[in-house]
Amino acid sequence: MSAPRFRPLRAIARETGVADAARFAAFIPCLETGEQRLYGPAAAAALALVARLRTAGTDEAAIAAELGRGPVAFAPPEPGLRVGRVDLASALNRRRERRRRGLTALAAALRALGEATDRHRASVAALREGPR
Repeated sequence: MSAPRFRPLRAIARETGVADAARFAAFIPCLETGEQRLYGPAAAAALALVARLRTAGTDEAAIAAELGRGPVAFAPPEPGLRVGRVDLASALNRRRERRRRGLTALAAALRALGEATDRHRASVAALREGPR
């Protein structure tokens, strides 16, 4: 018999600290046995999600929408990425290299602009002098 795995929503709500769990009962899968509804591990995950979202300051409508997504939403978030010193150093080196290439291209563009300016000044001076 699987009764220990399935419990009333009130018992699960006490464990997770969600006082008004009945408000979200429509979004939580249950097992109906006659007059009583029993909730399984998905209910504990759903109420844990409600508790996390409330501590993050999410409003009731957004919580209901998130629960409406189904069991995919109940999964806890993925743990953060682990970044080592080698990964960080290589990322900084790539950033430094991109910056160096950008500055080199900018310097070449400025040189070309300076040369174009010199040619323009020379042609303007030649026009001012007029034909000889």
